[in-house]
Amino acid sequence: MLYAMNRMTLLLLMVLHCWSPFQAQELDLQLYHEQNDGAIEIYADNQEYYPVTISIDPKVSNMNIDPNYPNPAIVPPRSERVLISRMSPQRGKSWKFSYSFQSFPGDVLHTTHDPEEPYMLPYRDDQTFIVSQGYNGRTSHRGENALDFDMPEGTEILAARSGVVTDVVDRHSKSCPDESCNQYNNVIRILHQDGTFAEYAHLKKNGAQVIEGQEVEAGEVIGLSGKTGWTTGPHLHFIVFKLTKKGRESLETDFQTRDGEVKRLREGEWY
Repeated sequence: MLYAMNRMTLLLLMVLHCWSPFQAQELDLQLYHEQNDGAIEIYADNQEYYPVTISIDPKVSNMNIDPNYPNPAIVPPRSERVLISRMSPQRGKSWKFSYSFQSFPGDVLHTTHDPEEPYMLPYRDDQTFIVSQGYNGRTSHRGENALDFDMPEGTEILAARSGVVTDVVDRHSKSCPDESCNQYNNVIRILHQDGTFAEYAHLKKNGAQVIEGQEVEAGEVIGLSGKTGWTTGPHLHFIVFKLTKKGRESLETDFQTRDGEVKRLREGEWY
């Protein structure tokens, strides 16, 4: 876009680099600018149920960037007209600016994780299941801190920690034993207060018991287990992760087990 303003020229170039771990979906995010009191102000609208981190790379000529606006900026969930940057032309000089930006799901700057703070087991107290594949498992968990609980299809899945539901996918019914079926995975993701996410995967078609934006408590039923996506049989795939500028970083977690102990779950053991 090119705007003629007397003897001044404003050149605006926006390039979006959006990385998302959520099945490659695009963020529901908009950036736009306005001119107020001679300054250029950049705003963001975030319609997601989680915060979004935005890093701006401005290219300016004869303009001053206001240092009161941090870069990167954190845009709260379900928010509009969040002012994230302000640039003022230098008086009496021709000026122009362009910028590109990167956006990252979540607050990649302030997420904390206490590995010793226990999670609840994601199923009812009167049930016991085997961990068929543990952290960095030999089959499909290499390099990933995820747990597979073998369980019958239709088992009630409970929230392992309180939080806000950010994503619900439960429309698929297909499964197969190779990566081509990963696109058919049914999942629920929950954002915790510390900024980490939990993902519950391979859920049953139409099995979600929650909706996006809903607040849930630990131990609340959120869905039904299934065998959708990339899987050889019915089980729950559970993973806790945080988001960074480099991508998704999976995390090991401790659990409060039936015997009252807090422990790291191991592959091949029943809990």
